[in-house]
Amino acid sequence: MHWYSIVGFILIILGTFLSFWGTILDNKKNKELETKVKKTERGIVSIVQFNGSHLIKQGGSTMIKGDTKESSIFKEILLLDKAKNIEGIILLCDSAIKSFPEWYTPYYFKAVALINLDPLNKDNAIKLLEEIAENTLGDPQYILPICELFSKLGEFEKEKYYRQTVSNELIDNFMNPPQIKNQKNKKQK
Repeated sequence: MHWYSIVGFILIILGTFLSFWGTILDNKKNKELETKVKKTERGIVSIVQFNGSHLIKQGGSTMIKGDTKESSIFKEILLLDKAKNIEGIILLCDSAIKSFPEWYTPYYFKAVALINLDPLNKDNAIKLLEEIAENTLGDPQYILPICELFSKLGEFEKEKYYRQTVSNELIDNFMNPPQIKNQKNKKQK
């Protein structure tokens, strides 16, 4: 009977510890959500682009911040891709996904790397692509490459479905961005 008391006491301590730890994690998530809400209330929208740069909209102005942690990781991914280091890409993408879960480029490169590593990874890659697509609906910088991969994988229904989430105007603007014309005064002789 005595050892039951010890086990019960240990379980109570373990439960208390887990409850305390859960409260700490919940408070961290709440603070992150509060920060997002405050930014939204002030009219600040920050979106991480495919290449890791941040597109920041505040009021009527738009700014792009290119020197970010995500953009550094993006450059590393490209170097690993150029070196055909598939395992390195997967490891770096896993780390980036943990650090920046709302930046979907690492999910994309991990999906490509999984397929290149072994075609039997197709189902896992498709799950990653679907997660990106569901979280970036209408964003051509993500949806267009994803649709191209779906097509290459023979997933034509998925390609058709997600391609419909992007307007033709957005696709045109993405494929052919407006150019700033250089207005130099020409000197006449």
